[in-house]
Amino acid sequence: LTVTYLKSDGTTLDTDTITVDGVKPTIGAISPADDTVTGTANPTIIFEVTDLGAGISSTPGNAITIKIDNGTATTTILSTVPAYQPIANGFRVIQTQNTSWLASIASGGYGATDSVPLIWIITATDKAGNTQTSTLDLTIDLTKPTVLSGSTNTVTGTGWNADTATETTGSNTSVKVTFNEDLDASTVEASDFTVAL
Repeated sequence: LTVTYLKSDGTTLDTDTITVDGVKPTIGAISPADDTVTGTANPTIIFEVTDLGAGISSTPGNAITIKIDNGTATTTILSTVPAYQPIANGFRVIQTQNTSWLASIASGGYGATDSVPLIWIITATDKAGNTQTSTLDLTIDLTKPTVLSGSTNTVTGTGWNADTATETTGSNTSVKVTFNEDLDASTVEASDFTVAL
């Protein structure tokens, strides 16, 4: 929008140009991704904030916030703590800390509970005041899975056919075991187990 100031005779005295920006900033390249389950007690947060309109403040700590919600309390990470790396049209934000997220808030953690999802929230505001928010779930799981006991959880003669993705029965070389939580199948091999008679 351009405003022109005219003299009484109709000639131009001066002009001012105002850019109208109604577009929110973009938050992307987020790590850890939404619904991540990690075995790291103090995960590193990385994301990028860009804005093609008015832009992001050259003091990004004033425009970008990170909050951690453990379900009972919300902690806002101090704006001076993350590292802000300039990128085209914005910043890459990197938040690291040595303290476990499971430690109490008073101890520098976020009071997260092992194996219980928490929420972390990114908010970015551009120079025109347009705000974008990304809300993500993250679970910190430091508890090793265990084999459940009992006749229904440990069954001899039951195996798994990886080619057909079905259970097999009647094998004297197979044992079916049940764990207390879901496992990442890509991390499990038959050689991980030893069956002793």
